[in-house]
Amino acid sequence: MGQGQEKESLFGKLINIITGNPSPPKKPAENKVEGKYSPKVEEPLDLRFVKNFTKSGGNFLYCKNLQEVKDVISKICVEENIAHIFTNEDEMKHILEGGSAQVSSDAKRSNAICSTCEAMIANMGGIMIDDLQTGSIRLSDLPEVHIILGKTSQIVEGLHAGMAAINKKYNKNIPGQLTTLKGHKDESVKQASNDSNAKRTLFLLLLEDEIG
Repeated sequence: MGQGQEKESLFGKLINIITGNPSPPKKPAENKVEGKYSPKVEEPLDLRFVKNFTKSGGNFLYCKNLQEVKDVISKICVEENIAHIFTNEDEMKHILEGGSAQVSSDAKRSNAICSTCEAMIANMGGIMIDDLQTGSIRLSDLPEVHIILGKTSQIVEGLHAGMAAINKKYNKNIPGQLTTLKGHKDESVKQASNDSNAKRTLFLLLLEDEIG
């Protein structure tokens, strides 16, 4: 199977998870007998993250390339009536240029924030961001619509692995205000008396690393 076919297969599995449709049955492996004591096969990190993220109320969109990222963001802005979109990152400013919303450096006057992320946590469906993405603005003071661009290599098992990835990336210059975005249906968010995630609408655009 070629690399392109593998991506299409992964995309198909992701769509099945989101829609609730069953995956196509697998052909039984030759000379393979599975008993009740056989080790349980875990889902790949990609699939587990998407499953938990969408279950918690997050909106997931797979993008094939950067042009599709731009198109999807423009469509989100139209659907959510976003006229001004805040970003603190040059990478995102470049992507947002020429879109349906005006790029703004003023979070208070913006209808949405668009950012990258540091890691995506498979076992909880959360997304780690820090002050490089937020511009050191508190989560409660940011627009409630948050569009995030993530790459497949950023999906990790748990928070410990996410912190390890951040430490490796920044060495001694670790960013501040590290927080984890969660969907409003997440149990910890629903049970908290005051959680900034409770009113937040999350859109995740997932992009393959080698593309774009």
